[in-house]
Amino acid sequence: MKLYEIKREYEVLSQYLEDNDLDQAAFKEAFLNIEGSLSDKSENYAKLIKNIEGDIETYKGEEKRLHEKRKAMENKVLRLKTSVYEVFKEMKIESLKAGTFNLRIQTNAPSVDILDQEIIPELYKSYELKLDKKGILEALKLGQVVTGAEIKKTESLRIR
Repeated sequence: MKLYEIKREYEVLSQYLEDNDLDQAAFKEAFLNIEGSLSDKSENYAKLIKNIEGDIETYKGEEKRLHEKRKAMENKVLRLKTSVYEVFKEMKIESLKAGTFNLRIQTNAPSVDILDQEIIPELYKSYELKLDKKGILEALKLGQVVTGAEIKKTESLRIR
């Protein structure tokens, strides 16, 4: 029986109880059957959820490992390119045909090097608004009024 079917049976049983004079023993037996089905189905859902959450943690660890590996490889490429660049500069080589590759020193597009951001004119600055949600929550908990904010209470399913 699917979870939504169990819910529908419970709703029908509840409605029947409200509308009719139902035998209490029959109601209790029907309710226990629904409750047993709900318990079994909920346990299966909880097992599936825990299994998926385990997979998520494994993926997060793998993402971190792969990110670190990618950064190490990028750094290795940078070191290798720097070595070749330094040799070319020292030997005054602008380009070289090396097997199937053409290597050359090129002038990159202009970029900006910020020497002191404090003295850069305001015209060239942009600011990102970041709200202190923890501070706002603490103020609201203390009974302070924070215009544009209120405490929100939500519910979620916890599986232990």
